[in-house]
Amino acid sequence: MSEQPAIRDIESYPEQQTRGSRVEGRRYTSKEFLEKEWEGMWTKVWVLLGREAELPNHGDWQMEPVGSEEILMVRQQDGGVKAFYNVCQHRGNPLVSEETGSVRRFVCQYHSWAWMPDGELNFAPDADDFPEGNPCGKLRLEELACDTFAGFIWVNMDTECVSLQEYLGPIWDDWSRYDLETWKRYAGLTTTMPCNWKVVLDNF
Repeated sequence: MSEQPAIRDIESYPEQQTRGSRVEGRRYTSKEFLEKEWEGMWTKVWVLLGREAELPNHGDWQMEPVGSEEILMVRQQDGGVKAFYNVCQHRGNPLVSEETGSVRRFVCQYHSWAWMPDGELNFAPDADDFPEGNPCGKLRLEELACDTFAGFIWVNMDTECVSLQEYLGPIWDDWSRYDLETWKRYAGLTTTMPCNWKVVLDNF
């Protein structure tokens, strides 16, 4: 007779408090409100940006736009994933323009500054001529909080964010019951529309 799997208690989702008021239509049309959502929410939360399986090897990267920012997710030598803003720290030029790729170094097309997959500056032309000294090995790409869970890559722009596990709360335990990291994505859909993000979310 086979042994029955243990039943785990999962904490229930916290009850949501509402004010009983209707959502104002301007929250879907106001540029000012959209900017407040960006500053007060999107830059403060953990955002699911990619699948780990799509970055199998060291140096593999994926770039995703998030609002006005572009974020690079890069597979590391130790098997982890780091996230950086897609910005060269020399003159602010984007490091990549494609959606995916694989590199030994990220080389900026503006002045050929080269950055390793772990974000460290590896090469700068005439590096010894800088008054502050050679910047190589001293400068790094601006890094974001990054974690992996359930096969997904999560990024947070808030430098003082809580851990991903704390942020997800009961979802962490709920999703942990499944082998989501072994699942494969066979199709993906991206849509760009001139409207507030909630319009798409509410419709689909």
